[in-house]
Amino acid sequence: MKPSKLRLLVLSIEFPPGPGGLGTLAYQISSCLTQMGWQVAVATPQSHSTIQEIDSFNNLQSFELTRFSFKGPAIFEGLSRLFITLRLIHSHQPEVILAIGWQSVWLSSLLSLLTNIPCVAVGAGTEFLVSARVRRALTRWAYQRADQVIFISQYTRKLAQSHGFIFSKDTIIHLGADEEIYKPDLPTTNLRQELKLTASRVILTVGQVSERKAQDVVIKALPSILNDFPNAYYLIVGLPTNQVRLERLANELGVADHIQFTGMVLKSELPFLYNLADIFVLVSRVTEKGDVEGFGIAVVEAALCGKPAIVSNNSGLVEAVVPGVTALVVDPEHPKMTATAIKHLLVDDKLRQEMGVAARKHALEGATWRQQMKKFDHYLNKVIELN
Repeated sequence: MKPSKLRLLVLSIEFPPGPGGLGTLAYQISSCLTQMGWQVAVATPQSHSTIQEIDSFNNLQSFELTRFSFKGPAIFEGLSRLFITLRLIHSHQPEVILAIGWQSVWLSSLLSLLTNIPCVAVGAGTEFLVSARVRRALTRWAYQRADQVIFISQYTRKLAQSHGFIFSKDTIIHLGADEEIYKPDLPTTNLRQELKLTASRVILTVGQVSERKAQDVVIKALPSILNDFPNAYYLIVGLPTNQVRLERLANELGVADHIQFTGMVLKSELPFLYNLADIFVLVSRVTEKGDVEGFGIAVVEAALCGKPAIVSNNSGLVEAVVPGVTALVVDPEHPKMTATAIKHLLVDDKLRQEMGVAARKHALEGATWRQQMKKFDHYLNKVIELN
């Protein structure tokens, strides 16, 4: 493709090398659009990583990256980010701003007001459920001022609409995964030995150990699963935010010997973890604080590795699968239904393998980053043309 030489500023609330779906999206946009000819500058915090890891990662990137590192009262941190970004706008001269995460959407809308640069906002879900009056008003103002809103799922758009958000221009672009990294038939013998899983049937969840990701539901399902599959093992991969609480739950249920928390792992290790698993499970819930699962990148990553999934309804996860074909769908907060679904796939090797093949085919046909970034390129170009 002939380089367009269009200039884009990406604002995100998170960014690699640390974890986070929105950070992954921001990185893929920055990297892929740079390859497609855009001149990209990024301004973002980078958390849950050491300075050495961050510097090593940043030095490898082909786009300009400015890290927000100020720590202090929210009002002063906000002003710091505003001034830093205004300087970046002066030097980079972007033709459009893309904002990911509610704080970034606030900032982009303010910058658009000050500079008359059009802005595109990504709608992930949780931001539309805020209850604090001031934050809700700012979020409504910022999203409704955006020249284009891109939702990551039909679920998130319906969520916004049901809470009174009105948009003049919006569309849906699902998230994706990298088919060159996530693929089946990777060697896992050494990893199985390292994790002491050589004779185990492995259930895997990848994602921050948190209330939203609902690893506790799977832990509550384990006693029933172990009755039929005593060699079943639950592997929990991700930032260990709620690990202590879940370890306590596992001990109370007598299943602690069948659970392993890996903590955060290197991105390069994830494809091998997906490959050694029999089933991928993500049965996210809507939390009391209004945190929701807008889509589910990990489900697509698992699918590209040829693994069927079990996901919860009332979330964007259902849009990452084909119910009954690539995944089984259960109610959130339902350990018994979750256990039944897991056992259904563990007992039927042929069905599990067929669903894994179908999952990979479905992901390859419409859920790779390469495919989704063409859509972002289209809408960003369209916003520039109309302004």
